[in-house]
Amino acid sequence: VWKIRPVRDPSVKDPKATVVMEASMKEHKATVNAIAIRENDTHCVTASDDGSCIVWDLQRFLRSNIMYAQTYFRAVGFFPDESQIVTTDSD
Repeated sequence: VWKIRPVRDPSVKDPKATVVMEASMKEHKATVNAIAIRENDTHCVTASDDGSCIVWDLQRFLRSNIMYAQTYFRAVGFFPDESQIVTTDSD
């Protein structure tokens, strides 16, 4: 998770001064194909070729939930009211 801060001082030329790594959340064993973020930025869900979709807590930088299937997840999104997730896979 990266935090990107706007540069308010025009004399700052170093792009590293505006980007800070907040956390590294690693659990997938293969390529992550899609990420969807809730409207309030508190959670996101990732879809991977390893057959898992992970719901992440972006406040604590921890896994909230995980779903496994014998497939390659290609896309993921939140249902309009954000009560469910929707996925597509290779099957």
